[in-house]
Amino acid sequence: MKIIICCVIGCLFLFAGLGCERTDKAVETYKKVKEDARQRAQEVKEGTQKVLEERAKEALKMQDNKVDDQQEQGKDK
Repeated sequence: MKIIICCVIGCLFLFAGLGCERTDKAVETYKKVKEDARQRAQEVKEGTQKVLEERAKEALKMQDNKVDDQQEQGKDK
């Protein structure tokens, strides 16, 4: 009876020990994936911000050109 109980307890310790190692690996993998996703999201955000700034500059230039054209047409009259 003692042998069976010792084997059961030994198996529990073995499974717990192996489970902890797998859990640690899973946590490390999760942290790496999460960090990569955060970096990609930051890169996308920065890229989007750059595109928006460029489009805003283009729109302002176009608007300035229209105002200049209207002023030139007013002077010509």
